[in-house]
Amino acid sequence: MTDLQNLFQKHFCEAQGEIVLDAPLAQHCSFKIGGNAEILFTPRDEEALLCALRFVKETGAPYHILGNGSNVLISDRGLQGLVIRLKDGLIDLRLLEDGVIACGAGVSLKRLCAFAL
Repeated sequence: MTDLQNLFQKHFCEAQGEIVLDAPLAQHCSFKIGGNAEILFTPRDEEALLCALRFVKETGAPYHILGNGSNVLISDRGLQGLVIRLKDGLIDLRLLEDGVIACGAGVSLKRLCAFAL
């Protein structure tokens, strides 16, 4: 286990989102290629996302943001640091005034289009 993995696990728990160490990123992108993420974190909500961003700011850890993994090519060497996956936790979708749609970063394009229809 790396120092960053230890530090991250001390600051975060499963209640804040899914944490996977040495996660194979090929499972999280449409092209099914790529090495491992040192830490893959899927925040459950905006609060957990903000905590993760504060963590990388305070520690200086490298980080990457991954949506639903469409149209992304990930190196077979993987990604060091924290990979924040915005898929499952940020899926709020609602209609505001004047036909404006507000949606979380984890909403799939298919779901957004169906909602807009």
